[in-house]
Amino acid sequence: MSAPSSGRSGPESTIILTLFACYAFFFQGGGWNQNSRLDQVRALAETGSLSIHEYMTFVPSSGADGRTVPRRIPLSAVSSLQGARPVYNTGDVAAVGGGIYPNKPPGVTFLAVPVYWLVWRVERLFGIDPDGWRVATVGAYLTTLLSIGLIGALAGALFYRASLSLFPSIPPACHAGATLVFSLGTLMFPFSTLLFDHVPVAFLSLLAFYLLQGGREAGGGSAVTLSLAAGLVAGAAVLCNYDAILTVALLIGYLATGEGAGRRIPLFLAGGLIPALELAAYHLACFGNPLTLATSYQSALFRDPQAGWLGAFGLPEPHALAGILVSPYRGLFFSSPVLLLALYGLGWMWRNARRREALLCGAVCVAFVTMNAAFRQWHAGSTFGPRYLVPALPFLALPLAPAIQRLPRLALSLGLLSFAMMLTATAVDPQVPFDVPRPWGDYLLPLSAGRTVTFPRYRVEGPVSANPQGVSEGYPYEIFEAGSKEAAWNSFNLGELLAPRSRLSLVP
Repeated sequence: MSAPSSGRSGPESTIILTLFACYAFFFQGGGWNQNSRLDQVRALAETGSLSIHEYMTFVPSSGADGRTVPRRIPLSAVSSLQGARPVYNTGDVAAVGGGIYPNKPPGVTFLAVPVYWLVWRVERLFGIDPDGWRVATVGAYLTTLLSIGLIGALAGALFYRASLSLFPSIPPACHAGATLVFSLGTLMFPFSTLLFDHVPVAFLSLLAFYLLQGGREAGGGSAVTLSLAAGLVAGAAVLCNYDAILTVALLIGYLATGEGAGRRIPLFLAGGLIPALELAAYHLACFGNPLTLATSYQSALFRDPQAGWLGAFGLPEPHALAGILVSPYRGLFFSSPVLLLALYGLGWMWRNARRREALLCGAVCVAFVTMNAAFRQWHAGSTFGPRYLVPALPFLALPLAPAIQRLPRLALSLGLLSFAMMLTATAVDPQVPFDVPRPWGDYLLPLSAGRTVTFPRYRVEGPVSANPQGVSEGYPYEIFEAGSKEAAWNSFNLGELLAPRSRLSLVP
């Protein structure tokens, strides 16, 4: 990437600091997805092992003050327990040959390990037990913030630069508005506070596109360097999530329709060779075959005997399409209505000689929507929106700048509504259980009003930071009782240091 000019460094620095502060404000607690990755981060940083069998099992124990605390035990010790009930903090696992691994590729683990390693070294320096309830929670918060949160903030600055490069004639204020919409008015906001793979994949996919298109136009280096670099970061996206191969294929198609395709495509593929080999080495080390995916050995909970490919995908279902696009259950345009303006922006791009870019943006969105609608568990588990579409959000949001310029009042209204919905979900609990039929009416809004939501299998209290599950707990079994101090602080926002369990905590 080229060095930013003085005219851009100011806005980009402000964007990074603003977004990082927003994302740093929230910690969402535990959950199967993030706990499985955190277990592997700890295993790799502390022991050099890829298997999480030493880090996923806990039993309730009595602390020095008589309160219940989690005690970590090896998975092999479960059979010898006398009366104690083991708690597994994740079910997102792949088991093979005596090893237990996350049922996902390792990219996010590799991103987070350096952060956790520094945290762990400080803990060891001061003789602090990393398994202590408070210590483990703070460690998870810092690991998430300094990996995913930082990448989310950088994604905002990259989005601003990519938008400015794509539409140089549009005023900078429109690009700044589009950036804020993308970063705070879509699922990028809540998922920049969670140790999931969606935000890194979105960032790396956008960076690959920028290097192929925006970076070259900005004078960022030779076509050779940029094509190699684009392939490297696109491959890194696949290292984080297998689904990113959809974007990689479409970027190759984008190159094929441009100048110098015969030279740039091989360079792009060569750049992706390093992460491809890294992923193959991980598969070989864990599963004994470089071509075996982590999902091949995952729990039967995630397999549908009637599904076709990989036991998970069939043909796209119409009800799933409606569910992930417009329904109150998981609808993208329901929770981020401002993204409807992107459709107008795509039309503007087509009419104004940006047809290759418009085709790419549209194709990436269609590919991820089709994939999500073909997935048997299209609802994506514990969430309030279609999180599998997050990697496509940069491409859907890029056309927003021309829409904002031409429809400013409508853009402002829809943008504020989208931000309010994202802030509410992020502040309350973005991990809405999948069996809540109306995430807003039955869960988020009642909790934000300070009420308690009770279902047969769980009890959740509002008005903020409602997720009671910790990094050492796993649904449906808990170590800390609902309503306890520990359950209340398993998730938190920084404002609760002054106003715990209060909407006033959001004032900052």
